[in-house]
Amino acid sequence: MMKRRDEIEERGSMPFQLGAQWVIELYGCSRERIEKAGAVEEIMVSAARISNSVITKTIFHEFSERGVNGLVAMLSGAYLAIHTWPDKGYAALDIFSAGSVMPQETAAFIAGRLGAGRTLIYLVPRGKFDESGVPTPPRKVTPIDGAAAPEVPKIVRAAIVLFGLIF
Repeated sequence: MMKRRDEIEERGSMPFQLGAQWVIELYGCSRERIEKAGAVEEIMVSAARISNSVITKTIFHEFSERGVNGLVAMLSGAYLAIHTWPDKGYAALDIFSAGSVMPQETAAFIAGRLGAGRTLIYLVPRGKFDESGVPTPPRKVTPIDGAAAPEVPKIVRAAIVLFGLIF
């Protein structure tokens, strides 16, 4: 939810962020676990329940030749989203949290259930503001696995600001 300027100013002169997006690359996943919408949905809903979240909506779609896209929305303003490519053994998982979801535990649970052989996790701050309440787009994502952090290209930072993708 977007904060009004007066709400931002009440927080004082400390930089802050409204949430975080966990971008998770899952490689070597079991084809059988990522090719059917029902199986993927069961894993994602279980992950949301383990994090003590109240689920408000689930949407999953199975593509005949490509895999599954799915979303679990939660009352806490968090969500889990997944896109799978069974022929590649790959799943792209996104977790957004404004503080109520346990992202690392949730990611570990999903990776384990999907049989991922390799997991890369990147943390992207969302709704980040500087000391004066001015939105500041992220310049780097933080890899959780210790890999070098890629620079967010200037064009992406510009699009984030231009299209209001930062709160």
